[in-house]
Amino acid sequence: ENRGFFTLKDFDSGVNQDITDFREDLLGKFVSLELAWKDCIGTGRAERVDKDTFVKRCSLSLTSRWKRTHLEHIFSLLLPAPMVGRGLVIQEDLELLLVNVPIKERQALRVAQPKPLQKSGLLATVLQTSLAPLTTKKSGGNHNEIPSVTVADLHKILKTQFGSVFSGWVR
Repeated sequence: ENRGFFTLKDFDSGVNQDITDFREDLLGKFVSLELAWKDCIGTGRAERVDKDTFVKRCSLSLTSRWKRTHLEHIFSLLLPAPMVGRGLVIQEDLELLLVNVPIKERQALRVAQPKPLQKSGLLATVLQTSLAPLTTKKSGGNHNEIPSVTVADLHKILKTQFGSVFSGWVR
């Protein structure tokens, strides 16, 4: 393919796929790298995480498809160059997970910023059904009104209703 530049996929399609799969699972649960670090990898005040801690925390938070050897491989990919001499992962190392994401989309994946979403079609139906108790309380029983929904709320609703955010989004 002659596009005038090289991508990670051109050099190592296996690593590219590993990074993509891990990022999608991580962000599928935590919405942003910032929240993934705070709620999964570097919980508490941990500024640096060793391999065993990384593997343990990711094993508890992500799908069971991530075996220890897979997570150890991801950990090794996140580490800086060997000459740096650091054997621990820090939050900034998660930037590697965005290497194959278009530049315009990266900021939204770094930091969670809840935003109200426009609701129409099937999405509106799912939101009305999932948020019926909230709608009744907030609007005095008028089911044509839907309360504002954050990205995190939508994520939970789509995952609950369709099994995954992607499946719900494409419907």
